[in-house]
Amino acid sequence: MQIKPQGIRWERGTAPAEDWRNLIRGAESEDEVVALVRDHLARYSPQEIARLPEECRPPRIRDAEDISQWAFELARTHCAQDANDDYETVLERMLEFVTQAAVRLSELKAIAPETGNAD
Repeated sequence: MQIKPQGIRWERGTAPAEDWRNLIRGAESEDEVVALVRDHLARYSPQEIARLPEECRPPRIRDAEDISQWAFELARTHCAQDANDDYETVLERMLEFVTQAAVRLSELKAIAPETGNAD
């Protein structure tokens, strides 16, 4: 078990799995959340990804919409109980992380100043 000194923030490459939630919570922009999701996905082996149902495999993550859509697909499969023991653990880990990323993106959108012209 790694112990993090108080007040120190893990870097993406060295963050233990349980600290990714804190990285997401601390993200201050959509771009930062997208980068964290991409980095987190790189931690999964091709074998783990291949065990997932095709609709649950990570898509190309370009923006918040991609993350939200993927979170929906993961949740749909999980809730439909289409999952089997072969990929349930990977599916649950991904679902937890991607859901937290989608929630953070919603929070950021809610607090972002509105853009556009007031005509």
